[in-house]
Amino acid sequence: MNVWRTVRLYSTGVPKIRWFYSTDIPVSKPIGFNYKQTERPQKFIPFASKDSDSLETVYQSWKKQGQEPKPVPVNEDQLFDCDIAKMVMRPVYWDGPVYEIRRGLWYKDNTPLSSAISDQLEKHYSEFKKKSETKQQGPIEILSEVSLCEKDGKKWPFKEATDFEKKDKLAVFKDEREAVLIDKESKFGQLQINNIEKLPGQQVLGSSTVTRGYERVRNKEPETASDEKMEEETDFFTSLMKSWTAESSNERFQKDMEADYTNPKHHANSGEREVDHLILCIHGIGQSLSAKFSTVNFAHDCNNMRRQFKQIFVKYPKYAEMAYSEQELHDQDNQKKLTNCKVQVLPIIWRFDVDFSLNKVFEEYDKDGYPRLPTLEQVNIDSITPLRHLAADVVMDILLFYEPKFKEQILSSVVKSANSIYDKYLERHPNFNGKVSLLGHSLGSAICLDILCAQPDESSAIDPKKHLKFRVENFFGLGSPNGVFKLIERHNIWPRGSTETNDPETTSSPKVDNYYNIFYPTDPVAYRVEPLVHPLLADIKPEMISFSDENINSQLKSLAELPNNLINNRYFKRAINFAGLGDYKPQDSKCYKRGADNLDKVPEHVKKLLQSLNRTGRVDYSLPQGYFDIDLINAIGSHIQYFDDPDVIAFLLKQLLQKPKN
Repeated sequence: MNVWRTVRLYSTGVPKIRWFYSTDIPVSKPIGFNYKQTERPQKFIPFASKDSDSLETVYQSWKKQGQEPKPVPVNEDQLFDCDIAKMVMRPVYWDGPVYEIRRGLWYKDNTPLSSAISDQLEKHYSEFKKKSETKQQGPIEILSEVSLCEKDGKKWPFKEATDFEKKDKLAVFKDEREAVLIDKESKFGQLQINNIEKLPGQQVLGSSTVTRGYERVRNKEPETASDEKMEEETDFFTSLMKSWTAESSNERFQKDMEADYTNPKHHANSGEREVDHLILCIHGIGQSLSAKFSTVNFAHDCNNMRRQFKQIFVKYPKYAEMAYSEQELHDQDNQKKLTNCKVQVLPIIWRFDVDFSLNKVFEEYDKDGYPRLPTLEQVNIDSITPLRHLAADVVMDILLFYEPKFKEQILSSVVKSANSIYDKYLERHPNFNGKVSLLGHSLGSAICLDILCAQPDESSAIDPKKHLKFRVENFFGLGSPNGVFKLIERHNIWPRGSTETNDPETTSSPKVDNYYNIFYPTDPVAYRVEPLVHPLLADIKPEMISFSDENINSQLKSLAELPNNLINNRYFKRAINFAGLGDYKPQDSKCYKRGADNLDKVPEHVKKLLQSLNRTGRVDYSLPQGYFDIDLINAIGSHIQYFDDPDVIAFLLKQLLQKPKN
């Protein structure tokens, strides 16, 4: 059988390389997940052009010089690093899933081939280029990835292998950018080798067509995330209807992961964008559940919050007017910069650093060598063990926060992580001269408050092992139990350096410029803080936060004008409740039946205490919520939706960008 053929190679160089990353199957997960990769990623997403070029530059330098390549910062705000030697991408500032990256030169079905196959193809392709175009060439052998593992004395690392991964191939180049890989053991495929050039596409049984060089598929894959057009604005009710569309948890999780690791529509390559406000976020209870349920993911919550900061800033011009000077606003050459919200959000995930679990709490032993106390697992009632395990993963975080040994571990872990992230941020952004804020959710707000109360007045007294090494401008508590926690401790909450007696035995005084206690009226975990400043403030309603979208306010007003018999209809109420609208009227909200709306009758010394705790003169801020949202399901949901609520993001943005009053 004549298997020789004429090979025509017209390409004179390597086509433009495109780098890719996966987000469906991670290479590894943080400690605590007990994860081992058993499947291979199937979905690969192209890096933005700028990031891809940066990766290729470092790759070429590594190959030529042989030195260990430095990490390459990529994607949104350069929050991720690529390790070219290990071909993986990981988050910079938090522990998260690590994903495979690939250098796209040879492709199968628009997916980059692994380096094990791509390198073999390119080597033989280069050899063919050096030979005469008229010289007869035969098919060349390509070892499968499974064969290469066996050759190196290694075991195939995944549970299964596809035919493409485990069968050796014969490669036949059709032209300068296309080759056919035929199963080496396929007799029918070998019979067709001489006719390869005449067969369009993948027409040979037991074969695969591969192409050299990446070409963007129009209308399917944008060149970069920043090239995408912004979605058209839709009215509120259209958006609401879209949110009701059912979607499986796996689909949502996959979309979340892709969104977290992918450039957003704004600032796709904005690693060096100017940042005036760095927010470090501390999670609350139940983060250990993320090892069991993929939907419990605080890093994703923070990534979502960061994205919303950017989107809301672009959507409403009033924020640009707050963030930029008059000269900057009217500088025509500076318009692109005006889309930068100047806010960065980074998570602090402390739970996996703290050494307690269902099977390991107290390490105290009797003389006989047995533990003095049982584990929580051992005192469980067997009949409802799964339910108790679920509850323990959540509740135990709170219980152990008030056990001195574990509280010290928690506070130490958060301080260590916060200082490490701050140092790393300065290292990567040496020109940063902005302000730092802490944001704590649920138990995370209690952790923040205790850390801020322990901060010394003098910077010379700071111990990096116990204290934050940076000044905190704002402390935002979301869904915070601080009110009841400090009440149980019999502590007042007073500003640092107030004329009142700051006795550490009876007062908690955070070292912070502005303290915000933000909550939904129906959040069962949240409590007010202002009455702990002075009991008279219990009769003053919290400051009400307005909707971020002014259109909603007008729509709610039109609802209020509907006939009473319709408003009182129980089915209509359910619909309004489900939509999350309600008949919101801050001036007569049923959530607060008592109390005045302002501080007019409050003594001056109490007002000064509030002004010292927050420049606005208030600490408690209530988010908008409808009349009909007071039920168990909505109450539970309200505690976990702060990071997804545009009203929260808009309020935070306004407070961060608000210029101080003269």
